[in-house]
Amino acid sequence: MNEEMRPSEGYFPMFFNVADKKVLIVGAGTIARRRIETLLSFGAELTVAAPEWMEEIGSYAARGQIRLLKQAYAPQLLNKEYFMVIAATDCGQLNREICNEGRKLGILVNNASDRSQCDFYFPAIVKQGDIIAGVCAGGKDHRLVRRVAAGMRSWLKQFILEDDKTAFLKNENENL
Repeated sequence: MNEEMRPSEGYFPMFFNVADKKVLIVGAGTIARRRIETLLSFGAELTVAAPEWMEEIGSYAARGQIRLLKQAYAPQLLNKEYFMVIAATDCGQLNREICNEGRKLGILVNNASDRSQCDFYFPAIVKQGDIIAGVCAGGKDHRLVRRVAAGMRSWLKQFILEDDKTAFLKNENENL
């Protein structure tokens, strides 16, 4: 196998349809809030379990956008009905336990405190019209990811307009 064909370490970029898929998020802090916002924008059905939560997360529940359980994680909370589980507590050991339980059930897992325990990463989302891109650096350099995503957003705005929910190229003759 030549050098160009060798598999690289890392995660394969893949897009999943999460609309109406059940997702369990354990924890209700800043990271959980960001995951909730992202997943809601793609139509996931979210259950959030935590003994306490940020005001914004309570607002999602009050509007009926998420199911909010006022409880600490317990293994019986996790079951095969979930497509994925996100362990976003402030306790690394608990996050590992949640991921281990999820894997036993064949559920995709994401540990917000340990990238080595993740089946997938949450990329920075770049969306303009019908174009959606995810930017990721393997969980290593979040600042770089933010800069690249911001640059992509700026670049896409030069070429794509949103008009009546329809995206089209500003200049069809322009080489992208």
